[in-house]
Formats: sequence, structure tokens, C-alpha cells
Amino acid sequence: DGNNAQEQVVNMADLEREFAINHLPTIQEYYTLFTSIYNYHSELNRFSSDLTKGYFIQYTVESVLLDQEGRALLCEAVWLYGVILILLERLLPGPIRERLIIAHFRFSNEEGGGDISSIDPICKLCKGTGIQPPQSTNSASFGQHVSHK
Repeated sequence: DGNNAQEQVVNMADLEREFAINHLPTIQEYYTLFTSIYNYHSELNRFSSDLTKGYFIQYTVESVLLDQEGRALLCEAVWLYGVILILLERLLPGPIRERLIIAHFRFSNEEGGGDISSIDPICKLCKGTGIQPPQSTNSASFGQHVSHK
């Protein structure tokens, strides 16, 4: 019985090693996506804060909002962030994002490449929201449903 338990532990370790070898590049790509979204969020907030504090000599929040192109760019930047978050939630539900982050740090740290300096904000960004994805993702049925209204 002890040999059987030890054999199962060895088999699980082999499976985990094989999983890491086969899927680590994909897991790292998803983590890069999460990091990029966090960086966009940080840069947008920093720009907004700098604009409010008057770091830009020629521009204030009021002057940007009074300029048609400035207003459009500011709105589009916030809109883009919202679209990114909606797509992230729809295409990668919270539990999957959380598991990808854990897998990234678990397998990256084994290789010595896990930088944990930004784990807290990225975990906060990717935390499950509890929103359930739509039951049907078939866009053709969605179009039919909308056209019958």
C-alpha cells in the first residue's frame, strides 16, 4: 500500500513535469497578456493623474476636454480599456485567469524566472468577478435574436 502511494506521487510529478514542458510557453503568453493589460491601466491612470496635477505645461484636463481631438482620444483610451476588460471576462473567465497566474508562477519559479514584484496588482486585475459568461457564444444566433425584436 505504501509502494502504491509512492508510485502515485511519482506519476503525478511526472505528469506535472510533462504538463510544464508542453504548456509553459502558452501560460507565459497569457501572463504577458495580463501584464500588458495592467501596464495599460497603470499608464492611463498615470497620464490622468499627471494631467490633473499640471505636469504638462500646455495642457490641463479642461483644455484637453475642450479640444475635440483631445476629448476623443481621452474617451477612446478609457473605452479601449473597458473593451479589453469585457473581452477578458468573456473569453477567459475569472477561475481560468486565476489558474493561469498560479501556473505561471508555479512553473516559472521552478526555472528561476518568476518575477513576483507585480503579482498583487495582476492578481487583483485578473480576480474572478463572479460574472457568468453567456450560455451561447454563437454569433449567428445572437444576430437572429436581435433581428427578431
